[in-house]
Formats: sequence, C-alpha cells, structure tokens
Amino acid sequence: MSNPKRPTSELMAEKEIEKIELEIKELRDNRSKFSKLAKITLPFIAGLIGLVISIASFVISNDTSKRQMELEERVKDREAFRSALDLAFGDKVNQSGHVAGIWALSEFWRKPGYEQQLATILASILSSGGQDENASRVAAAEVIGTAIKPEDLQSTKDKERIKRIAKLLYGSHARWNVGTVSFQNSSLRRACTLKNNDCTDQLEQTRQAIRKNWEFLEDANLSHTDLSGIQLYVADLKGASLDDVLVHDANLTCSDLENTHWDQAEEFKSIVQHAPKMTYANVRGVQPESFRKWALSEGAVDLGHDDWVKFRKTVPACKDWEQLERK
Repeated sequence: MSNPKRPTSELMAEKEIEKIELEIKELRDNRSKFSKLAKITLPFIAGLIGLVISIASFVISNDTSKRQMELEERVKDREAFRSALDLAFGDKVNQSGHVAGIWALSEFWRKPGYEQQLATILASILSSGGQDENASRVAAAEVIGTAIKPEDLQSTKDKERIKRIAKLLYGSHARWNVGTVSFQNSSLRRACTLKNNDCTDQLEQTRQAIRKNWEFLEDANLSHTDLSGIQLYVADLKGASLDDVLVHDANLTCSDLENTHWDQAEEFKSIVQHAPKMTYANVRGVQPESFRKWALSEGAVDLGHDDWVKFRKTVPACKDWEQLERK
C-alpha cells in the first residue's frame, strides 16, 4: 500500500524550517569564532587605547608645562627689564648706579620683544643730560655696540636679526628709514650750532654708537649726520647713504664704500688739511662721479666686491687696522 502524497505546502514549510535552522547554526558558529577573536584582540585594543590616551596626556601636560615656563620666563624678563630701567633713570640713583642700569640692559638685545625699546631708549641717552651724564652716554654707546656681534653671522636667523637691529639703529638707504642713532646725531648737528661742551660730547657718543658696529653698516642711512673725526677704518658701508654728511678729519681707510651716495657732501677740496682719509677705500659705483674721482686721487681703489675682499686681505695696512678694531 503506497504512502499518501504530502501536500506541497507542507513540504515547502519543512524546507523553510530547515533553512532557518541552518542559518541559526551558521550564526552560532560565527558568534563563536568572533567570541574567540574578541577574547584575543579586545585586551590588546584596550591597552592600545590606554597607551594613546597616556601619550596624549603626556604631550598636553608637557606643552602646558612648557607654556607655563615660558610665561614665567617672560614675567621674570619684564621685571628685570623694569628694574634695569629704574636703575638707569632713577632720580635717587647716583651716576654709578645709572651706568650699572644701562649695562644691565645689554642682555635684552637677544631676548624677543625688546629690540625696538632698547634702540629707542639707548639712543635717547646719547643726547641726554649735561656733563655729569657723560658716563651714562658712554655706557649707552657701548651697550649699542653689543647689539650685534660677529658670531651672529653664523646662522640665517641671526643674520635676519642683524639686519633688523641695524635698520632700527642706523636706518636703511634702500627704504629711506631713519634709525634711532642716526636721528639723534642729525638732530644734534642741527641743534648744536654753538658747539658747547655738552653738545660736543653728545655728538661724539652718537658717533661712537655708529663706530661700535663698524662691520654692520651696510645700507645704513647716515644722511645729514655729523661724522667729523669718526674712525670708520675697515668699515662695511656698502650701499649706505652719506648725503649732506660732515666727515672732515674722518678715517675711512680700507672701508667698503661701494655704491655709497654722497650728494651735497662737504667740498673736500676746500678743506684739504681736514679731508677724510680714503686710502685703500673701495669706491666702486660711488655717486656722484665727482666724489669718486676725488677719492681715487686720495688713494682709494675701484674694484668689484669679490676682488675688493681679496685685495684688502693682501694689504698689510688694512689687516692692521682690522686687527686693531677687533681688539
């Protein structure tokens, strides 16, 4: 006797059930594999996350500490700067104290944010006071001389700093900026027509403030200044403006005067006994042409920059002047 034929709907239901059971089994197997993998990887991931958090916390903490230290350092610098100013200008401080305060300012040339203040303050001291302030003016000229040093030429950052400070102190011919020291000198030249003793010393200290940085006067704006008697031997004045300048009795021996401008300068032919010394000075490209020709007649040379540098090294007189200046 044959089995009765099962309805199609019943067979489809059984197949659907079998399919669902297979899917459930597969899900259980996958979950089991995932569980095993999770047991291995989750602790590692948790540890990695903890490490990342620790590193981030350290970086943030270190950056905060660094910022805090920088802030504290700036506060200390401001307090020290204020103390130096109080000493340099205090009414109840004697002359020795004033000088000590001025010298204390020298350390701030290499601290960010003080260059403009120092250039203004120190230049103003050069023209201040009477004879009793002579020591302060001398100290100010010396401290201006510490603003730039030969070792500052070692890095690009320091070279940029040199140009910035030289521009603040002596201006720029190319940009027609007037520096603080140049301004004080030219102002004293106009004001001190009577040539009293105070004026004479004030002018002399502005000259000293220029001479102290003899290696860094390239592109300086020294127009309308009184550089009478200044010792600028072996100086780098390349590209400087010397329009309407007074330089009788000055010493420019072995100086680099390439591309300098001397419009309306003193008529040296009329002060032969007091004309500036121009021996071995380089006058390539000097304007006006009449000044260049006169300088050549006084022993100057006309050479390209590289040839001039080589030439100066071969001249004993130039080497002697440079060694003397560096001392």
